Amino acid sequence: MKVLDEAFSKTKAQGSSTACIITLQEGNMLHAVNVGDSRFMVIRRVEIIYKSPIQLHSFNFPYQLGNSANCAKPRQAQVIKVRVAAGDVIIAGTDGLFDNLFELQILATASKGIEQDLGAEEMVWEMAQLAYQPSRDKAAVTPFTEASKRAGRFRDGGKGDDITVIVSRILGA
Repeated sequence: MKVLDEAFSKTKAQGSSTACIITLQEGNMLHAVNVGDSRFMVIRRVEIIYKSPIQLHSFNFPYQLGNSANCAKPRQAQVIKVRVAAGDVIIAGTDGLFDNLFELQILATASKGIEQDLGAEEMVWEMAQLAYQPSRDKAAVTPFTEASKRAGRFRDGGKGDDITVIVSRILGA
């Protein structure tokens, strides 16, 4: 939380952003602060053992940190602790990842990477490419299209957006 508070207090630029900050402390405890619809999941072998919640005002309107009156402040961040173990994989990303790939697609890609002993960079590249394809497809069925239907918006196709993916593996805990 200290990192988020300090960064926020030093930011003078106009605009807004989501934030997902994750640290590994005490050997086996992930500490995270999250604002908005960037998020992370922890994968153990072939199972998602944790997924961070998102913060939305309404459909496609995430909390965002910023200096204007309508923006979120660091005190509104979710504070999260998750116990991890050696071999766990952490996938963090922006909504461009999670709006275009279903959790099972992310899990399958991570599990394949674990099985093939791929490095984090290779897993990032694979997930980013997988998310990019439906983001450009006007007929793709994605988590975003399903969320739009639940919200009564009925939007077809993927969501063109920034796609940020970070993959980390816990080596020893």
